[in-house]
Amino acid sequence: GGWDRHLVGASRLAAEAAAQRPKVHPDGTENRAGTCVRLPGRLSVQETYAPLGAGFGWRPQAGDGLMMKSYRTPGGLESEWTASKCFEGAPGVLADGLVSCLLDNQGNWTAALALMDFHSLRAPPLMACQSLTLTRSSLVPAPATQPLIVRAFHQEPHTSDGVTFVPVTMTL
Repeated sequence: GGWDRHLVGASRLAAEAAAQRPKVHPDGTENRAGTCVRLPGRLSVQETYAPLGAGFGWRPQAGDGLMMKSYRTPGGLESEWTASKCFEGAPGVLADGLVSCLLDNQGNWTAALALMDFHSLRAPPLMACQSLTLTRSSLVPAPATQPLIVRAFHQEPHTSDGVTFVPVTMTL
């Protein structure tokens, strides 16, 4: 059925991504799943698993996106990101839509890596975010002049009716 074709296509894309992944980190250690931790010379998860990625939030090769670089932490991912002047909505204030983009990208990468680990895959699967709910606990605007720390944590993945779900919580 259609789901089987999707899985075959996702497996092919995951294999292509794994083939593009450098065999060795710049620091000389083996570049394998689970090694994208924040250390000098380490590649981010985006650089490791999608070196030719085209996503606005994280594309490693383009200078016009947000160019997020996420690194593994226990149970999730963490990014430190600083806005360029062009991303200000008002002087010194980050445009609101970019906050959503940062959280959306971090959440999707966190879920993809949790699925990769859960199913013992060599690369994150092609996936889609089912839902995203943002709750603001502060009315203070995000500053554009200092680094923002974007953290995402996943709960244990669970499978229902053949679909694996990964609940993710994020903070900025």
